[in-house]
Amino acid sequence: MASIVHVVSVKGLEGDMESVAVFSSYSKARFFVRKYKISTWAIECLEVDVDPNDSEDGE
Repeated sequence: MASIVHVVSVKGLEGDMESVAVFSSYSKARFFVRKYKISTWAIECLEVDVDPNDSEDGE
């Protein structure tokens, strides 16, 4: 099963783009950018494969 995530990247101190947050929707990612008044940013839309049989607690 695949899921879409939106990764917000900002320009770091050395001029490179660095990922700082991940959201489930584009509108939430844009809200984050506006809330923190980030001037140099990018939002990437990525498809992530999710295994429903894989749990986070290791069981």
